Amino acid sequence: MKKQNFTLIFISLTSLIFIALYSFIEINKYAGFILIPILIAYYVGQYAERNYSDR
Repeated sequence: MKKQNFTLIFISLTSLIFIALYSFIEINKYAGFILIPILIAYYVGQYAERNYSDR
């Protein structure tokens, strides 16, 4: 799978999850903290790609 396809799938899934959370749970107070897991997943993915990819 190409990196761009994986990125689009990841962005779509996380946005759907956060929209669902926003509509069912009061997360207005915690909206700024939503970016932390996204950034962690992004940097872990970049690290894994650099160190463990089969090139």
